Amino acid sequence: MPDFSARRNADFYSACLKAIERPANRYRPLRQIVEEVGASPAPGYYVSYLHALRHCRQYSAEGCRSRKKARLAMWREIQAKVDIRVARGMKRHEAISDVLCSSSASSFFLAPNSAWRLFKDLRCKHYRKKH
Repeated sequence: MPDFSARRNADFYSACLKAIERPANRYRPLRQIVEEVGASPAPGYYVSYLHALRHCRQYSAEGCRSRKKARLAMWREIQAKVDIRVARGMKRHEAISDVLCSSSASSFFLAPNSAWRLFKDLRCKHYRKKH
């Protein structure tokens, strides 16, 4: 089974490093840059098809119940994209697969504090690998 969190972490860390290196960010606080990257577009959703399928079924039956605002926003975005494809004639399971395979996400869906903590953890791990 693919490790989606590892892929997300690698993409997030890479995006952070690119943002930090931009001349416009030279004198800005690091934390502010990292938090903005957490809210910036991401290459994908970093969830498995089966997880998304279960969640979309639950969402259709009960509505979304996630307590985390960022996670709730991600599921709502996925569900909205799935609904559009279903309205165009796709079967739900095909629509979920299509969204996960071909759609980019509007953000990494990380709360500002979570983005900062994740960046610090990834930076430490990266530093330990090098030394």
